[in-house]
Amino acid sequence: MPNTCHKNHCPLNARDKYQVGNAIRMCTSLKTVTGDGTWSARECQSEAGRCCGMNKLKVLFLCEHNSARSQMAEGLLRQVYGDKYDVFSAGSNPTQVNPFAIKVMAEIGIDISKQYSKGIEEFRNKEIDLVVSVCQSNAKLMCSLCSSPIVLGRPEIINTTIPGAKRYLHHGFNDPSEVDGSDEEKIMAFRRTRDDIKQWIIDNFADPKTIGSDSDS
Repeated sequence: MPNTCHKNHCPLNARDKYQVGNAIRMCTSLKTVTGDGTWSARECQSEAGRCCGMNKLKVLFLCEHNSARSQMAEGLLRQVYGDKYDVFSAGSNPTQVNPFAIKVMAEIGIDISKQYSKGIEEFRNKEIDLVVSVCQSNAKLMCSLCSSPIVLGRPEIINTTIPGAKRYLHHGFNDPSEVDGSDEEKIMAFRRTRDDIKQWIIDNFADPKTIGSDSDS
C-alpha cells in the first residue's frame, strides 16, 4: 500500500519529510483528492510546494552540444525526481536534440521532443544550485568543457559563464552520437548511455542534502 498523506498528518518516509518538512504541517488548506481523503506522496509534495512556496534545487546539466547526454539527463531527472529539482540543460557549442535521444527516451515513457539545445550563455544571470557536466574528452572531439582549465575546483568556462552557480559536479558518460554503424547499433549505444545516466541519477539524486559537491570522474 503506497504512503499516503492526510490533511493534517503526513506519514511519509524520512527522505520525503526532508522535502515536505514544515510545509506539510503548516499547510492545513489541502483538499482531498481521493475518496478516502488521502494524498499520494507525490501529490502531497506537489501541493505543499504550491501552497507553501517550497523551493526546488535548480540543476543544470552540461555537455558540448546539448544534443544527447545532457538532454537525456534533463528528461530523466525531471521524470524521476521532478518533485525535488528544477532541471535545465545547455551546451558550450549547442546544436540540436539528437533524434535517437528522443527515440530512446520515448521508449521508457519520457518525451523530450519539446526540449531544445541551448547555450551556456542563457544561464549567465541565473542562480543555479548545481551544475553537472556529463561530457568526457575522447579522440574524436576536444570538448570545450573538458579541456577548460580547472579553476577553483571547476572548469574555468563555468566560473566565467555561470558566475551564479553554487556547486559543480562532474560525471562523464560515453557519447552515443559518436558510434558508427547501422541505426540499430546507434540506438543500442543511446540506450546504454540512457540507462547509465538513469541509474546514476537514481543512485545520487534521491536526497538533495547528500548530492555531491565535489568533482566526480
